[in-house]
Amino acid sequence: MRAKLFIFIATLFIISCGKNDAEQFVGTYNGEVTCEDEPSESYTSIIIITEGSEDNKVNVSITSDGETFIVNGTVDEKKITIPNQEISELEEFISGTGSISGNNLTIDFILDGVCTFEGSK
Repeated sequence: MRAKLFIFIATLFIISCGKNDAEQFVGTYNGEVTCEDEPSESYTSIIIITEGSEDNKVNVSITSDGETFIVNGTVDEKKITIPNQEISELEEFISGTGSISGNNLTIDFILDGVCTFEGSK
């Protein structure tokens, strides 16, 4: 009995240690970006998230208003963080946080103002 319990606990430990939260974020999200300085306007946007080189790291490709740029992010359970980093193509900085719920992704970010992306797979 003890041997079976030990195997069960060891299996749970191995499964939980091998979890990569990035997997649930991977995909293409179509949605809209709205910004606080222009609340009546929105921009059709596509965000493509791919796994990064390490667990819980992601690459975020953002296409909006005719421009595409890639930033790095980290994920923890159902939350995504885009740490402050420069987008060389725009010569501006971006940072943000967001979450996933099922196939729906929301990211609040700062890039020349406070904006929100809402989209789904």
